[in-house]
Amino acid sequence: MCSRWWNVKFKADSEMLEKNQKLIESISSMFLPSEAEVIKNGDLITIRLVNLNFPQNKATLEPQYFTLLTKVQKAIQTFPNGTTVIEGHTDGVGDYQKNLELSQNRANSIYQYLISTMGAEAAKISVIGLGGSKPIANNSSEEGKAKNRRIEIVINPHLETTK
Repeated sequence: MCSRWWNVKFKADSEMLEKNQKLIESISSMFLPSEAEVIKNGDLITIRLVNLNFPQNKATLEPQYFTLLTKVQKAIQTFPNGTTVIEGHTDGVGDYQKNLELSQNRANSIYQYLISTMGAEAAKISVIGLGGSKPIANNSSEEGKAKNRRIEIVINPHLETTK
């Protein structure tokens, strides 16, 4: 009897893992490589918006990014039990405190757009400005600085598991 229970549980676990993997893969397929890089890190899914740029020292969201943000909204909605953090990042040039504020304001502009135009659930989305504290490239080149000025959408999908 114990062996049969184990086989049933293993099958259910395997099916759930496969379902969860397909959901994660569906996120990757939503974005073109020129739009976003989708990174799975443990249970978290990070959508690094590679081509969303803000005017220098501003947090104004340009209309050309609205289509991309519609895809972000769909990715968030893929996980109805999930929580999301919108991270704003800057390069490491300039005043540390001003970069923190700028990155927070940029992340807030993404949040405001998602909430106001797409009906995202505000309680499940939080915003943080990290300034230049988490660079992904060297700040000594213009290309590196541009890569560091970014928005990342971090989804904790709170995936279903069997008990």
